[in-house]
Amino acid sequence: MAFAALHDTVIVAPADTLALTVTGPFGDALAAALSHQAHDNLIIVAAERLAGVARIPARAHIRLIKRLPIAAGIGGGSADAAAALRALGRLWGVELGQPQVAALALDLGADVPVCLAGQAALLGGIGERLTPINTL
Repeated sequence: MAFAALHDTVIVAPADTLALTVTGPFGDALAAALSHQAHDNLIIVAAERLAGVARIPARAHIRLIKRLPIAAGIGGGSADAAAALRALGRLWGVELGQPQVAALALDLGADVPVCLAGQAALLGGIGERLTPINTL
């Protein structure tokens, strides 16, 4: 798996509740889908599960700038979930190297662990074994 230059952006800030705001070129399409099934969004699921691992309340305002088309099969949702894990880990002081976080990432989707690593890699198993690739 390799990564393209075009990407979504995830920004987190402290908040009293867990909330997701979507903007960007494909933001309206995702916001419409979220209005019907927000609980299925990988960013929200990732946030709730990371808070569970950390045993803290899931409190953050997450802003997603959606530049990749939704449901296009290019891993945008997985990359967004991984970016949310990284950003929320920093916000909440959660160490992402914990085995529970690795299991959480894999449970979110087979390509979430490589997105969390953020480096081109060959994938093994169902996505949990990563062999970094330095040149393509």
